Amino acid sequence: MYEPLDSAAGHIRLLILEPARKLEAPLQCSLIHASLSEEPDYEALSYTWGTKGLGGSVVVSGTPVDVFENLEAALRRLRLSKKSRCLWIDAICINQADVAERQQQVPLMQRIYEQARQVCIWLGESSEASDLGMAYLGKQSEQWLASRVKSWTERQKLDNKSYRPNVRALAMMRDSASFLSMSATQEEQSLGEVRELMVRPWWSRVWVLQEAVLAKNIVTMCGSETTPWDSFGKTVEKIQHGSSWIAGGLESFMLFGVPFGTTYKFPDENYRAISSLREAWHSGDRNMSLLGVAFMFRFLECTDPRDRIYSFLGFASSDLGSLIRPHYASPVSVVYEDFARLTIETTRCLDILNCKREWLELDGKGPLAKAANVYSTLDQGKYYDDLSWVIDKPDGKPRQDWARLPPGWERIVVSKKSRYYYNHLEKSTSQESPLDTLPPQPSEHFSQRRVCPVGWSKTWDNLGRARVSYAPKKSAKPKVDIGLKEELARMSSWIPSWATYTNKDPKWLIAMLAQDGRDHWFTANHDACIAEGGKDGRTTPRKALVLEGLFFDEIEHLGTPWHPGDASPPISSGRMAVFSEWRSLAQAAYFGELTSPYSLHDTEFVKALGQTLLIDPLGEELEVAEGGKLFQVWMDGTRWDTLEVPQFHAISLGDLMRKVIAFSVLEERMGEYYMKIVCADESDGDGPSSQNFEASKAAKFSMLDDFNSVMSNTGYGKDAKWSYRTHLSNMAKQGEYQGDVEKEVLNCYGRMILRIQECCENRAFFVTRRGYFGLAPWNARPGDKVYGLKGGKTPYLLREASSGEPESFNLVGEVFVHDPLRGLPVGRAGGDSTWNDVRLV
Repeated sequence: MYEPLDSAAGHIRLLILEPARKLEAPLQCSLIHASLSEEPDYEALSYTWGTKGLGGSVVVSGTPVDVFENLEAALRRLRLSKKSRCLWIDAICINQADVAERQQQVPLMQRIYEQARQVCIWLGESSEASDLGMAYLGKQSEQWLASRVKSWTERQKLDNKSYRPNVRALAMMRDSASFLSMSATQEEQSLGEVRELMVRPWWSRVWVLQEAVLAKNIVTMCGSETTPWDSFGKTVEKIQHGSSWIAGGLESFMLFGVPFGTTYKFPDENYRAISSLREAWHSGDRNMSLLGVAFMFRFLECTDPRDRIYSFLGFASSDLGSLIRPHYASPVSVVYEDFARLTIETTRCLDILNCKREWLELDGKGPLAKAANVYSTLDQGKYYDDLSWVIDKPDGKPRQDWARLPPGWERIVVSKKSRYYYNHLEKSTSQESPLDTLPPQPSEHFSQRRVCPVGWSKTWDNLGRARVSYAPKKSAKPKVDIGLKEELARMSSWIPSWATYTNKDPKWLIAMLAQDGRDHWFTANHDACIAEGGKDGRTTPRKALVLEGLFFDEIEHLGTPWHPGDASPPISSGRMAVFSEWRSLAQAAYFGELTSPYSLHDTEFVKALGQTLLIDPLGEELEVAEGGKLFQVWMDGTRWDTLEVPQFHAISLGDLMRKVIAFSVLEERMGEYYMKIVCADESDGDGPSSQNFEASKAAKFSMLDDFNSVMSNTGYGKDAKWSYRTHLSNMAKQGEYQGDVEKEVLNCYGRMILRIQECCENRAFFVTRRGYFGLAPWNARPGDKVYGLKGGKTPYLLREASSGEPESFNLVGEVFVHDPLRGLPVGRAGGDSTWNDVRLV
C-alpha cells in the first residue's frame, strides 16, 4: 500500500475519500503521490489521535487499515455524498510503521499545512448539547438567520428535558435573586456549551498549534456542525463588551479598566494565543522566536515528549530549523540537550537558559494539576437539584433555586417530568430529593456550579465528548511517566526540561523587557560561545556547559515569593501579602548605613523600587504611569485602599448595586490620593529627605488635607480647593491630556497593576550585598550568585555546585536586577580580558 516517498524533494501522499450517501457506509479511500512544489489542491485535517477505542477499519487502495475511533468519526463527517474529497491526514498519509519516513516527513508539515486550501479542525463528535454551542457561535457568522433558528431549536430540545429552571413567574417578579439566577442560567445553557467546545482535547494538543497558525483558511467541525474559526473570537469579544450583561455583571466588574472576578473569564487563552500568532504569521512576520513560542505553549500535551520541540520547528528561523532533524530513537534528555547546545551555537545568544524553570523541588506538590471546570448545565444538573429551597442569608426568606446535592448523590433525569436520585455511597435510589428533608440550603452563586465536586471527575472520550461522573477513586493528578521523570532529573541544570510545566513557573523575562532584552544587560552585546575546555585546561564533560561570564553580586536578603491566590491583579500593595516585607528589605538597603547604588545615580527610592517590580530597566513603564506617581499610589495602598471590597459575585440586585458603589468609591479614593501626590510634588520639588522619608511624606499629606476633600464613601466635598476631577480638567485645558482624562488615569493605573502582577507572580524580591534590587525565581536562596554571561540578555542566578569544583555552578534561572549601568563593571569596558570561565553542570 505504501510506495516509497522522496521526502527530500517535497513529495507527500494525499488521501482520496470516496463519496457515500449514508453516514454509516464503509469508508473507501485511495492514496496518490503529490509534490508540494506543484501546489496540489487538498485539505488538511487537524485532530487528536486519542486511543483506538472502538475504531474500525478504512479500506485504502483495496487494503483494510485500522484507524483510531476519532479519525474514523472525522472521516465519516468529512465524506461528501456525491463527489470525492482530497485530504492530507498524518495517520494515513505517513507510514507510521516506518520511523525513517516519519522523521523525513515531519519537517514537511509546515509546508503541508501552509499550502492546504483549507484546514479542517475536528473537535470531535457532537454531545447532547454541543449543537447549541455551535449554533451560538454561528450567530457571529454570515449564516446569522439559520443559526438563530438552530439555536432556538436546540434550546427547545434541552427545555423539554427539564433543564430550564423551574422558578415560578410570580416568585421571579418579587425576588430579584431568583430572577437573576434564572436569567443567568438560561444564558449559561448556550455559553456553557461554547465553553465546553473551547476546552475539548483538541485545544490541549501540541501539534495543533502549527496546524492552526499556518493554515490559510480554517473551518471548525463538531459532529455535523461547522463554524468559521473567527466565530470563537467574535463570540468572546461580544460577551466581554457587555452583550451578556446578566451573567457578566453578576460575576465580574471593570475596576480601573481591568476586569475583576475570575469565574466569568472564558477558557479562550489558547484561542487568543493561536489567533495572535496566526495574525503575525499571515501579515508577513515570520521572525518568531522559536524559544518564545515553545515556552509559551509548553503546557500543551503530547504523547511523545520530543514533540515539545519538534512540533514547533515550523516557527524556527531557516538557520536553526534546517539544522534540527527529528530523531525519535534518541533519549528525551539527549534531544533536549542537543537542542539547547544547537540553539546557543546557532543564535550566539543564551535565550535558551532563560527557559529554565524549577520542577524537581515541587516533587509531590505538582506537576500542574488543574481542578476540572464543568460548564455544561446538563452536567451540572447531575450534582445539583434545580428546584430546591435556599436562603440568601441566615434570617432570609426561603426561595427556590439550584442547590448542591449531598456528597455521593446524583440526580438522573429520564424525561421532562421524570427524574430520580441515586446514592452512590449506599447504592440506592430515591424518587425524592435528599434535600427535601433538610432545612433550606445557603444559596450559591451560579458560577459555583462549574466547580467539579469532590469525588466527581471530568474526562473526555475518544470522540472529544466530556463525561462527568461520580468516581471517587479516580485520581485528579495527571499520570507521570516515572522513567521519564528520572531521566529528566539526571539532566544538567542548564538544560530546560520542556516536559515538566508547573503552576509556579514565572513568566518569560525576555518577553517582558523592551527590545526583547537587548538594552537590559551589557552582556547582550557579546556573542555567546561554548568553550570545549576552560582556560584552566580542564576537560569539559558533555553534560557541562562552559561559558564566559562576570560575577556581579550575590543575594544577601531574600523576600518571600509571591504566589497569588487568584487571577485578579493586586489593587494596591495592601492586597499583596508579601509586599510589606519586600518594601522593608528595600528601605533597609536604600536608607541603611551603606551608600545605596541608586542614590549614587540620583535614583529616588520609589523609582528604584518601581523599576524593579515593573521589570522596567529603562524607566519606560514608570514614565507611562504618570512618572512614577501612580506607582507611589499603589505602594501607599494602606492609606487609601481601606474599603472592604464586596465579593465579585452578586446574587441579587442589591449585591450588584453594593458592588458598583464600592468599586466607584474605590476609584475615587485612588484618584484623591493620586491628587495628594501631585500636589505634594507641586508644593515641594525637592522630594522627601532620605533620612526621614516616611515622616516627611506623611507631613506633606497632612498639610494637604486642608485643601483636599475628605476621602469618604460619599465622594468629594463641595468646598474642596483641590479635587481629582478638577485637577484632571485643568490638565486637559493645558493640553496635558486629551479625551476622557479621568478614565485615562484610571486605565493607566489598571495597566500598571496588571504589569505588577505579570512581573512579580511566582518571583521573590531580593537585595544584593551591594544594595541592588532584583526579582528572582521563587526557588532562589540567599547566597546565590548573580552572573552576567556572554550572550545573555539578562543576568543569571547561579548556585555553587555540590561537587566543590571551582567556578562550577548549577543554573537556578533567569533574574532581573535593576542597575543603571546595565551590569557593566565600574571602570572596565567589558573587554575579553575581563571574562572568566563559568562552568554550568
